[in-house]
Amino acid sequence: MSFFYNINPLTSTNQDTTDIMYGRIACPAAKVSISGNRNKSAESDTGFTGYLYRGKPDAIEQKRALAQKRAWKIVNDTYASEREMDTNLQERLAHAKGLRQEKAAAQREIMRIDQQKEALREQYGVKKDSKEQKDAEAVQWINERDYSRPSVDALLDAYKIKEEGSYTEYQKRALAAENPEEREKLRQEHLKEKGLRDGDCDPEQTQLETLLWLRDHEDEAPSAGSLKNAMQLISDGGYTEYQTRFLELESYKEPYKWTIMVCDQGYKDQAGIHEDYAVVRSTELERLKKDPMLEAEQQADEILASASKDIIGMLVEEAKDHIEEEQEEEQEKAEENREEEQEEQEKIEEVQERREELEEMLYPEEAEKKHDRPESSEVSGTDILTESMLKMETLHNDIKQEIGEIVQKMNLIEEDMKGVRVDEIL
Repeated sequence: MSFFYNINPLTSTNQDTTDIMYGRIACPAAKVSISGNRNKSAESDTGFTGYLYRGKPDAIEQKRALAQKRAWKIVNDTYASEREMDTNLQERLAHAKGLRQEKAAAQREIMRIDQQKEALREQYGVKKDSKEQKDAEAVQWINERDYSRPSVDALLDAYKIKEEGSYTEYQKRALAAENPEEREKLRQEHLKEKGLRDGDCDPEQTQLETLLWLRDHEDEAPSAGSLKNAMQLISDGGYTEYQTRFLELESYKEPYKWTIMVCDQGYKDQAGIHEDYAVVRSTELERLKKDPMLEAEQQADEILASASKDIIGMLVEEAKDHIEEEQEEEQEKAEENREEEQEEQEKIEEVQERREELEEMLYPEEAEKKHDRPESSEVSGTDILTESMLKMETLHNDIKQEIGEIVQKMNLIEEDMKGVRVDEIL
């Protein structure tokens, strides 16, 4: 099993996320790329000619790089874990396969020994249902070290109960139970009635378990008579020649039986076939319930989406700050313009004052009349216009030109101006 996942941090189903991860963002202030390149259309729309993230050019890249690194680590770690699990499963399957081959070889040897035993029986002319054969098989059964079987004494006791029909009420009900669940319920009631706990010695329960085993293995279990004869043979060693050679061939099976048991059940730290297949089966069942790679991809997407939202927030905040800075700059410029206008106005007023001073020095009679004129004078507008026209006619062009130069230069003193007036009169 292999997994492939290509993280593209510049891809997302969310439009805002897509824009931000591709370096595009739309905001009231400007549209710029995360890398700092301006969007020309945005610049023309907003008049923004700066960079959105001035002073922090690498903040977004750091944020995005960190999100990419975290997302990649989650997917990569999960992928590595899945690969390691795949390797482990493959190793277990290969180990189980080797054990099956070893077990099959041991089984073939046992079959070869059974064939030799059959040839030996035919050689001695012993019938399959003869007492000699049954007793030899009973001895073989007793010599086999199978701890899943009841002891000889327990089996003989069960034969006796079965022959006499001396079952207890609990044993009768348990033997008549239709399923293990019902039988377990009866056992719990029996323990409660006897005041016993699980694990306590209970001969009645032991007899029941032997009776149940005998019912399930009646065809392979030796009869009570054969067991008694086998016990006597083992006790006094009165075997026939055939029985001696039969049991000798049977003993040759022991190493192969041990091999089969180790292959199936395992030994010490070595797992057996059953454990290997159990681990593989349970792992595959868990994988059907959930997909680690899919979960890792979802976590990675969530990290990238969260980072995109953070970056959008950073850009929006920076855009707001930029707008505020522009507004402050505009206010400062407006204030400067007002100050310049005020200075210009002051200069105009100053020129006007200098002009009036020159006129007073050039035309003292007219200035005196102007001062003597009452504010509430009833002079008509026509008289004022006529008087102004006459005044203007008396000004010589050369004097006007001189006054203009004096006004522009603004560097002559009153004494100089008086001198000019005296020269003109002369």
